[in-house]
Amino acid sequence: MAGEVIEHISNQGIFLENMRKYLKKNGIMIITTPNMSSLKFIFWLLLGKFENFRIDPEHTFWHSEETLKTIAERHGWKIRKIYYSYVKPAPWW
Repeated sequence: MAGEVIEHISNQGIFLENMRKYLKKNGIMIITTPNMSSLKFIFWLLLGKFENFRIDPEHTFWHSEETLKTIAERHGWKIRKIYYSYVKPAPWW
């Protein structure tokens, strides 16, 4: 799954269950999604400026590491590893 898709899906549980049809027996699914518990989002919330942050209106749910792990495990997925990507802060930060 590519391109940060899961946060756009209304029924993420059904989606996760159906993804099994497209994997081989020991296949691996990689999920990417914005992390709402990152410092970037916390920074905006603390400053009361979250409305200034560009939020995609197409998102149906924002995940943190814990919410993503929970929904995946509830629907039969085993989490092998979690990685984070880091973006250099903009100069105006």
